[in-house]
Amino acid sequence: MRLLAWLLLCSMPLVGAPRWQKRVQALMNSPAARLATWGIEVVDTASGKPLYQWNSHKLLTPASNVKLLTTALALTRLGPSYRFTTTVVREGDDLVLEGRGDANLSGRPIPYDPHGTPGDPLIVIDDLAAQIAAAGVKQVTGNIVGDDRAFDYEPTPDGWSYEDALDDDGPPVSALCVNDNVIHLLLTDVGGVPKVELFPALPVFELDNRLQPAGPKQVFWTRDQGTYRLLITGSLPPGAAEDIRIAVGDPARFAALALRESLLRHGVEVRGAAEARHVYPGEHYAPRPATPLATHQSPPLFEDLRVTDKVSQNLHAELLLRTVARETAGHGSLAAGLDALHAFLGGLGIPAEEYDLHDGSGLSRQDLVTPDALITLLQAMRKSPQAGAWRSLLPVSGVDGSLRERLGQASEGKVMAKTGSLMHVAALSGYARTRAGRELTFSIIVNHYHGPSAEVRSVIDQMLRAIVE
Repeated sequence: MRLLAWLLLCSMPLVGAPRWQKRVQALMNSPAARLATWGIEVVDTASGKPLYQWNSHKLLTPASNVKLLTTALALTRLGPSYRFTTTVVREGDDLVLEGRGDANLSGRPIPYDPHGTPGDPLIVIDDLAAQIAAAGVKQVTGNIVGDDRAFDYEPTPDGWSYEDALDDDGPPVSALCVNDNVIHLLLTDVGGVPKVELFPALPVFELDNRLQPAGPKQVFWTRDQGTYRLLITGSLPPGAAEDIRIAVGDPARFAALALRESLLRHGVEVRGAAEARHVYPGEHYAPRPATPLATHQSPPLFEDLRVTDKVSQNLHAELLLRTVARETAGHGSLAAGLDALHAFLGGLGIPAEEYDLHDGSGLSRQDLVTPDALITLLQAMRKSPQAGAWRSLLPVSGVDGSLRERLGQASEGKVMAKTGSLMHVAALSGYARTRAGRELTFSIIVNHYHGPSAEVRSVIDQMLRAIVE
């Protein structure tokens, strides 16, 4: 009977609910939402007093709300000043580019700028090549090796879809990450002839261009599994252009190709090829000390945490989870990262039965978490020594990140929260300040809705506006 009473409490709005709580209840019964499964919890931030609960202890698919857990773990265990180091060393006749989980070997503007424009995607690789040339290296008689053995090579966690792994949503996870492990497929019509190019211009794929001219704009592409062949079909009308971001097949090889080409541009003769070096689960790897020929140090970790949460960057979250594992357990594997996350959440008082996680980004369809677990995390981080840094990671309504275009002008700057989105999944969890100046901590997760995602996101936004206004 006590269990039944507890379940009823967690599945019903509080008795005597004021106007905004009744509005939230009504919105759950709107046409876009009434058949979906909802989990909602709202508490007073200062006191922790529950103000509204609906299925708050129900396990739901959280999508990118998982990033709240991962970035909190990284901020707490590694600290905001942690830096990644990427090096190039000589091994016999080879030059080896050693990755250690730096997610920003790219042209991304750092610090995060919602209006920033990406620069040269190979700027860091070019700097490493310039250092090698400046060190007096004129010739490499061996290969250029991309080495990602700082992490076990587990490129695709359980529960990621095949489609995610082909594009920039879920590129392969690797300790050596250049340009977010994606390459641009640029399609243009040149004098009535469809042209296909890769940017950066590296021989990552064998292009099979079967685009037809003068037809409607419809482009299809296929990357055969286990090969580097990229088939492009469909048609382009005159003057049309298309930019498609495609995940590379092997990030370490991609990085090696980039370094090889850059060395050639810097006047270094390279006789060998570009190749990758991995360590797989169950294998042992112990790095040998070597004096670097070239070194790149990342910005402070805090800057990447902001990117990860603001724009909901899946790959970066996965790298963070494995970095924590390597630094705390000495083993950069997904399993060790999930163990570290489990221990962290347990230390916050979150029961293990309130979550079941299979990755660090929330891209896995197998992830489960309760709204109450997210509330506990948000409340704990508010009181932590990193509270100021933590809050600044979250997208702000009407200002930046994934909330820049949401919630409307009246709610601008009043909500700091992490979004989440998958097929049939929408989520939003964070902090909201009411018109009266009271701060609330909230978590809203919707599963199993049928219809356009925009309609469900609109319902969530209406709920938040009812709360803050």
